[in-house]
Amino acid sequence: MYQGKYDFAEKEVNKYLENTAEENSKSVDRIVMEILFLSESYTSLYSLANKLTPGSEAHHLAQDLLSFSGQRQNSEVKSALFKNLYPLLNQNRLNELDAFIDESTIGQHTFIQQLLAARFYYSTGDFKSSSIIFDHLHTLRPFDTQVIVLAAISFYKAHSLEKADYYADLLSKANKDNPIAMLIKGSINFEAGNFAAAEQELELATSRGLDSFEARLTSALTSYQLGNFEKAYNHFEKIEDKIPDTHPIYRYITATKLMLGDPLEAYNSSKGLEVNDSTLPLLLNLARSLRATGETAESDSLLSVLKKEKFSDKDINYTLDTYLKSVGQIDSSSLTSSFENSSQNTQQRAVLIVSLISSNEEQTAIDYLDEWLTEAPNDEKLLILKLAALVKIGDSEKIDEAIDTIEEISPNHPLLNSYRALALLQDGNKPKAHQLLKETISNNFYSPWAVKLLVNSSANDSEKESTLKFLTSVYNDNDGQKYLTPTLDLAFTQASASQFERAIATIDKWEQAKSDTTSESDEIFELKTVLYLSVKELKNAKETLAEWKESTGISKKYLLRALSLADLDKDWRFAISSINEAQNQLDEEDSETLKLLKVRYLLKNNQNSEAIKSLESCSVKTKAMPVWKKFKGQTLAIDKQYSQAIAFFSDAYRMSNSTESAIYLMQSYYANQQLAQAEKFALKHLDVYPKDIVVRMRLAEFLFNSSPSKAIKHYEFLNNNGLSSTSSLNNHAWLLLKIGENKSALELAQKAYNKAPDEIAVIDTYIKSLVASNKTNEALALAESLYSKQRDSFEIAMIYTKTLLDSNDKNTAKGVLRLIIPKGNQQRADYNRMKEMLSEI
Repeated sequence: MYQGKYDFAEKEVNKYLENTAEENSKSVDRIVMEILFLSESYTSLYSLANKLTPGSEAHHLAQDLLSFSGQRQNSEVKSALFKNLYPLLNQNRLNELDAFIDESTIGQHTFIQQLLAARFYYSTGDFKSSSIIFDHLHTLRPFDTQVIVLAAISFYKAHSLEKADYYADLLSKANKDNPIAMLIKGSINFEAGNFAAAEQELELATSRGLDSFEARLTSALTSYQLGNFEKAYNHFEKIEDKIPDTHPIYRYITATKLMLGDPLEAYNSSKGLEVNDSTLPLLLNLARSLRATGETAESDSLLSVLKKEKFSDKDINYTLDTYLKSVGQIDSSSLTSSFENSSQNTQQRAVLIVSLISSNEEQTAIDYLDEWLTEAPNDEKLLILKLAALVKIGDSEKIDEAIDTIEEISPNHPLLNSYRALALLQDGNKPKAHQLLKETISNNFYSPWAVKLLVNSSANDSEKESTLKFLTSVYNDNDGQKYLTPTLDLAFTQASASQFERAIATIDKWEQAKSDTTSESDEIFELKTVLYLSVKELKNAKETLAEWKESTGISKKYLLRALSLADLDKDWRFAISSINEAQNQLDEEDSETLKLLKVRYLLKNNQNSEAIKSLESCSVKTKAMPVWKKFKGQTLAIDKQYSQAIAFFSDAYRMSNSTESAIYLMQSYYANQQLAQAEKFALKHLDVYPKDIVVRMRLAEFLFNSSPSKAIKHYEFLNNNGLSSTSSLNNHAWLLLKIGENKSALELAQKAYNKAPDEIAVIDTYIKSLVASNKTNEALALAESLYSKQRDSFEIAMIYTKTLLDSNDKNTAKGVLRLIIPKGNQQRADYNRMKEMLSEI
């Protein structure tokens, strides 16, 4: 027992009790009861207490020990050992307890007294006091595991990490992966900045069931320091509600959410943080991220809070003012005033000059630069900044002087020719500018700015072709396939010139040349996908998307390209599955948008019931949007509930006035036999948007058979206002033929045929217009030519047969008809009608 080996002591006690006569057990030694208490053999202790003489000191001690163990309700403590201690513990008389402990001699005979006192201090959070007592008790009984554990925790919570480490080592000897030992070791490594070792030890602690606040917090902070923000957030998420949002530690939760790409959630977390010198960098970064993701209102709200604060660190204040200037919330005078109060280091100077130049205050920038250059006339960075300002002004003489000065200090500086070229471009001397840029790119592979200037200033086809040829040559001469940026630039330039196959080949060369450890970026995957889509290589595009998803996961860019593929391939199932994957991986803020996207493709895939489910799962805010109402109307129209569909389409149109909503509303009116209302609505829309081609075309199509004269007026409007299309010209010509205006019909049909000579409907109208205008030979020659090239086309053969009939060549017409093999009900009906026409003649 004195060593703290209570399990072994208990075995000896049990042997003793088994061999002790009943009458002798009534006055059993107190050491026996202490062993049963410390080994937590409460059942044996309870049984023993019942055998002891009631009222005896031994009986009182057994009852008190059972009370302390929680095996019986607390009653008045009567044993001499605890009589003076218990009231102090029970009534929280801390001052008297401290005095009692100070006066007590720590020894084997007072071990339990001291243990109970240490536990009490521990339970109240006075870890300094508990650690002192546990440390003494460990000296007395070195193998007492409970004392070692509580001593380790007490020293850890009292921030006495050296002593905590000592006890952690003791715990590790018994169990090398002891979670408490791992927590302490991890915390010590965290404090020392050994984050990788700390993370490993803390993961062991939490994986073995240690789920305390301290364990989660230290694990979260460690993962944050290592940049493992997803791990950090997983820990923070479990304890976030226990940390006041005003507490300094809460800034790490805000920062973690920001690093995970969720600025809106980070903004919500930041509202309780105190704004001071230490939190400003985080909050300013948050404001930038909010603006970058389109959350301008939240960004402005945060910036307005930051603007009101006074920061003691003037450099931090200047950083804030620099950003405020970039978003137009302060003027240049405020920025320069802030700069004057900063330490004015090289970076701050550069930021000020760039800001002034971008605000068209080049002269102010030059004044500052001239002042600084008097102190450091050979400062290359300052000279380059001055050159940039002079180029912006366009002062050729001073540009040349600045270039000469820089060249004396730094001969062949890679930026000089680019600046010379920029000045030449501003003067209109493009040939010389291009020559300089090409020299710069050739001599300093790779110069992104020079490439950008060269590509952007190549305007006509000849210049573009020359630039592309040059860039390709330089790329090949310098093994450009080994580098990502030159590869992307060349591929983009090739794609811009519609050389999609070459752009694909450029990327393929980079992929073959890159090392196994070089991972492909989103930019490469996106460009490859776009290129394959551009040349309609849909299988390759789909394979690239699969590689993209496997390599970098699902992003908004990935989903956009996946849906582009689905639209081209009309593969609505692929679209739906891509959206389902995105719903599992993208941020919560995108969930409503994804639901609506999914509805779009479910409707295309004829999954109306699933579309309805997705719509109903949307939030109240989303259900108030015009796009939701439009989709709801579509689901009702599909179920032929046209009256209800009209109500939703009307709401969608009222909110957006979009062409799409107008078309859906018109169609629903027609389907519901409200023809007059459809026309009335369309005309009202066209009064406001007279050049809405789609609505006017659809109205004309609705009027095509019922009111040809009204339809013609709409086609005339399109033609007279330069808004005509192949379809409108063809329909217009057909209606004119019906009312006998053959000359006008032929003019329109000719225009439509010139635009789309391969469209069957256009060919049919044009040939009929030729026949109606007594140009039968011309019509027959065209029909015969088309038939000789497309004998297997049912439509062309029928047009040729009808043209032969119109030219009174009945026998040849019959011969052609015999060779036609109709397929499907519609073709058979057209074939039989033609057969009857020939038999009637």
